[in-house]
Amino acid sequence: MNGDKGVEMDRGRLNVGLLVGDVSDDFSRGLCKGAMRAAEELDVNLLILPGKYFETGNIKTDEIKYEYQHNTLFSYAFMDKLDLLVIALGSIAYLSTEERRRSFLESFGDIPILTVAARIDGYEYMLYDNKAGVRDAVEFLIRQNKKKIAYLAGREMNIDARERLASYRETMERYGLAVEEKNIVKCNMTRYIHEEAEKLLDDNPDVEAILCVNDDVALCLYEVLKKRKIEIGKDIAVIGFDDLPYACKMNPPLSSVRAEASELGYYSIKEGIRFLVEGRVEFHRVPVRFVARASAKYGYVHNEQGKEIVDTTVERMLENNHAVNIITRDMYIFDKYVEQNYTLLLKRLHMLDIQNCFLYLFETPIIHLLGDKWKSPDTVLMKARLKDGCIVSVSRHEQEMSIREIYSHSYMPAGRRYTVILMDLFVTDTQYGLVLFEVTFETLCYLESIVYQMSAAVKMLGMMKMQEETQKQLEDSLQQLRDHNIKLDIASKEDTLTSILNRRGFNQKAEEVIADSSNQGKYIMAVYADMDNLKIVNDRFGHKEGDFALQAIAGMLKELFSDAVIGRIGGDEFAVVKVLDVSADIRDERARVAAYVSEFNEKCEKPYYIRMTIGGCVKKITENCRIADCLECADDDLYEAKKYRTKEVMK
Repeated sequence: MNGDKGVEMDRGRLNVGLLVGDVSDDFSRGLCKGAMRAAEELDVNLLILPGKYFETGNIKTDEIKYEYQHNTLFSYAFMDKLDLLVIALGSIAYLSTEERRRSFLESFGDIPILTVAARIDGYEYMLYDNKAGVRDAVEFLIRQNKKKIAYLAGREMNIDARERLASYRETMERYGLAVEEKNIVKCNMTRYIHEEAEKLLDDNPDVEAILCVNDDVALCLYEVLKKRKIEIGKDIAVIGFDDLPYACKMNPPLSSVRAEASELGYYSIKEGIRFLVEGRVEFHRVPVRFVARASAKYGYVHNEQGKEIVDTTVERMLENNHAVNIITRDMYIFDKYVEQNYTLLLKRLHMLDIQNCFLYLFETPIIHLLGDKWKSPDTVLMKARLKDGCIVSVSRHEQEMSIREIYSHSYMPAGRRYTVILMDLFVTDTQYGLVLFEVTFETLCYLESIVYQMSAAVKMLGMMKMQEETQKQLEDSLQQLRDHNIKLDIASKEDTLTSILNRRGFNQKAEEVIADSSNQGKYIMAVYADMDNLKIVNDRFGHKEGDFALQAIAGMLKELFSDAVIGRIGGDEFAVVKVLDVSADIRDERARVAAYVSEFNEKCEKPYYIRMTIGGCVKKITENCRIADCLECADDDLYEAKKYRTKEVMK
C-alpha cells in the first residue's frame, strides 16, 4: 500500500493531529467538539489520538490500572504524515514536570506544535483566561461578606493551576484580605483528593469559603464536607472551575467558572492553522465566565442550565445506546477461528453512522508493562476494513503494511475532508493492535466502550487460533505415537525439567498415600501451587530463564514440604500431598510459603521475581476420602488466592 503523504492524504489539504487526554471525560470531549468544528470550517483533515494521562502510577485505583496503555497512541503522530500537532498538554501531562513535558514535545521532531492548557517556551499555546475567572469568583464571595476564603490549588507544574493560584492571591490582596500558607493546600487536580480536603478543613476550622482549582476537586470536597455534616452554601461556600456538565446537577448546584473546552479546541485549531499559514497567532486566551449557584450563596436559584457537551436528543441517545449493545453483541458470533471473523467486529458500525473503519492487528501480541518504553512494530496486518459502508475481509497476502501507513493509505476517504480517531486494542498488559474510525462528534463518546469489546473479541479469536493450532499439533503427535506404536503406560513418571513427579506419577503416588490403611484417622493436606508470571518471564528473558524459574519453584516446594508427594502437573502448575498427624491451617501454610519465597528472591540474583500462589485444604483421612475431592478443594482455594497475587515482575 502506498503511504506517500502527497498522494493519500491529499496534497491540497492540511492534516492536523489532535492529542487529547481522555475522550471519555468532558474536557477532552469538549476539546474534540471544538476542534472538529474548526477543522470542518477550515476544510482540513483531523486525526484524533486519545491517550490518557502521564505519571498516574501513584494514583492507586483499579479503574485506571491499565490506562497507561492508551498513551502508546501518541507514538503514531508521524512527522511526515501531519502538518500540525495540537496537543492538550495541560491535560495529558497535568502531573508532569516541565522537563518531562518539553521532552514529550521534542519527541515529535520538526512538526509545528500548539499546546493547549499549557505554555512551554518556544511553542505556541492556547489557554483560558484563568486570571479573570478566579478574580470574578473571589469577588463574588467577597460581596457575600466572605473574608476567610481558602483554596484547594493544583500543582505548580500545571500552568492553569499556577495562574489561578496567582489570581486568588492577587484578588485577596487587592481587597485587603490576608492569605496564610495554611489557607492553601495543593492537590493533583482529580476527584481523589480526600486527604488534601481533610487537611484544609482541619487547618482552617473557621473557613467561610473554599475555592477549588477545578470541578473534579470540588466534587471530592463535596464528599468530605457532607461526611462532616457541613452544609454546603450555608456553612461553607464552594466554587469550582470549568463548569463541567455535572456541576449544575450537584447537590447543591456548584458555582463554577464556565470555561468552554469546545471554544478552547476550536480556537486552538484555528490559531494553529493561522500560525502554520501566516506564521503568527492572533490571540492566546479564551474568555471564561463566572456562574453563581447555590453552593456559593445559600438558597440562590440560577435558572441558566449547565453546559452540555453532547448536542443530541434523549431519543437519539437511547437509539445510540441500543446500537452499541447490538454492535458489541454481534462481535462474538463465532465458534471457531477463521480470518473472516474479524469482519464481525465491524459488522454493525453503520448503526452509529460509521462508514469507514480499519482494523489492524500486530503480527504478535505485545506485552507492555507500566514503566516500559513503548516501541511500536514496523508493520501491522489490516485484517478487515469498512470502506464507504462495505465490509471486506482482507486476504492474507494483502494484509501487511507499514505502521506509518495506518492513516495514509489508498483506502482513506478521497476527494473530501475527514475526521478520524485512532484507538488501541489491548487487554490488561497486552497490546493486540489498532482500529481507525472515521467519526462524527455524536458517536465519539461511544467508541471507547466499543473498542474495549473489540479488544476482548480479538483476544478471544487469538486464543481460538492458538487452540486450533495446538489441537492440530496434538493430533499430529498422537498420530506419530500410533505410527511408532508408543504406549502411554511406558511414559516416565518423572518430570525431566524439574526432577519431580509428572502428572501421571503424582496421581498414582497420591492415590497410594490415601489408600494406605496406616494413614486412616490422620489428616491429608492437598496443595495447588501456580507460578506467577511465567509467560512474561519467557517472553522477556527467554525460555531458558523460564525453565530456571520452574526448577526454582520445584526446589522451593521440596524444601517447604518435606516427606510429601510433589509433582508438576502442567506448564506452571504444581501439586503437593502430605500426610499430617494433626490438622493444619492453610492460611499459616500460605504465610510460610510467602516468607520463604520472599527470602529466596532476596538472595536470588535474577532481575525478576520468582513467585508462586498457593491454594490448599486439609481433610481427615477416612474410608470415603478421595484424593480428587481434596485437590478440587485446593484448586478452589487457589482460584480465590489468585485474585490477590501481584503482577510485579521486575525487581
